[in-house]
Amino acid sequence: MARLGFAADIKPLFRTFDIEGIKPAGLDLSSFAAVKGQAAAIYKALADKTMPCDTPWAADNLKKLKDWMDGGFLP
Repeated sequence: MARLGFAADIKPLFRTFDIEGIKPAGLDLSSFAAVKGQAAAIYKALADKTMPCDTPWAADNLKKLKDWMDGGFLP
């Protein structure tokens, strides 16, 4: 399995709409350091479908985030 990186694989999953919309909830999706530091909370919000607010993430995108976390949070 290829190792996933934030810049190439994870950041593109977050739309500008998501980045701006989730800020009031205290989650920052705008940078590697912020997403890495809040990855568990971000994953939980995506898994329980409270984020994003318009439509749930596809299962393959959620798995990609989990694989990135499990793979050691490469930048």
